[in-house]
Amino acid sequence: MVPLFVPSRYRENWNLITSATNLKEAEIKFERILGESLWSIDFDRDAGILKFIPTAAYAPLINYLKFMDCLIGTAKDVELLCENKILHNCLGDGEVVANMFNRLGDSLALPLNNFYGYIFHNVNEYCDSHCNKWIANLRLNYFNTPWAIISVFAALFLRILTLTQTVFSVLAYFQ
Repeated sequence: MVPLFVPSRYRENWNLITSATNLKEAEIKFERILGESLWSIDFDRDAGILKFIPTAAYAPLINYLKFMDCLIGTAKDVELLCENKILHNCLGDGEVVANMFNRLGDSLALPLNNFYGYIFHNVNEYCDSHCNKWIANLRLNYFNTPWAIISVFAALFLRILTLTQTVFSVLAYFQ
């Protein structure tokens, strides 16, 4: 099992392992285990057995990568997700991250049991709502700066004052 704490000598120097065929030639055997975690990978040094879960167990990861591929199309999407602390960009350029997710998403087939199907449905339903489209249009086109919001409140305040003055003028006329 992959430990939660990995000593720094293993974290800093990655010597990647070779292919499965080369490992077999080095007398390493492969064994399927039923783990509850994606991190259920272990190597039994004494027996020379590399144990890991089958690829079907990685369906949640594949679903997540496809979900992120849907969200990320451009560097602007990456910047937005980084601003909201959803992503942490270690690659520097947002375009590189966007290309990475897009290439990954194009090469992955969506599993039959899509864990995020209900989220897709709910988001699409929300976006298709006329009220939400109207509010989004107002925010983007008319209330995109603090000054626009302040000017609307000032105009409303002036309308209320004008209405109040009109009411008092009419009341004074009839007295």
